[in-house]
Amino acid sequence: MRRLAGGSRGQVAGLQDQIDQGRCKDLMLHYYVAGSLYSLHVGSNRLSRFRDLTPQLFARDEELIRRARKWIRRELQVFEFLYADAGRGERGVTRRMDNAEFLLEYIIAILKTVDIKGSGGQAEEMLQEFLGRANTQLFLHELKAWLRSPYVSIEDWDRHVQYAEPFTKEIELSDARTREAGPSR
Repeated sequence: MRRLAGGSRGQVAGLQDQIDQGRCKDLMLHYYVAGSLYSLHVGSNRLSRFRDLTPQLFARDEELIRRARKWIRRELQVFEFLYADAGRGERGVTRRMDNAEFLLEYIIAILKTVDIKGSGGQAEEMLQEFLGRANTQLFLHELKAWLRSPYVSIEDWDRHVQYAEPFTKEIELSDARTREAGPSR
């Protein structure tokens, strides 16, 4: 679950219910398309245990690379074109998995060589042809936030990451529209 700054417990619990009901991928897709769900920044210090991230640190820290792979695999599931039907049978399944795995390895190579959000925008430039500019900006922002964090499991990250208030209101509006529309047929 992604925690919302300023959101009440009921709002957060409502979001958890949506995620528990298998809507997590749909919510993630919505926010990649809208480009509006950026996590709040947490400073690097001994209390937060967040740390700065450099290509040199990333290249030599196997645990950081493992965490990056785990998070990237989850987030890439949103991009259905990576998993688009490439044909029938076993070869098609292998090809779809190869698309996502290729991109994952490409992102890992980028992280080892350039600053993820450097002023030159090199990482963004290298990745945008695969995900689009807006998706790439959001993807890299969230990846950097995850890698800087002290959390080892994605579930812990999802419980603690915070987003600005507008996200809370958007979820409430979406829920109200769903209730007004009634059951689908």
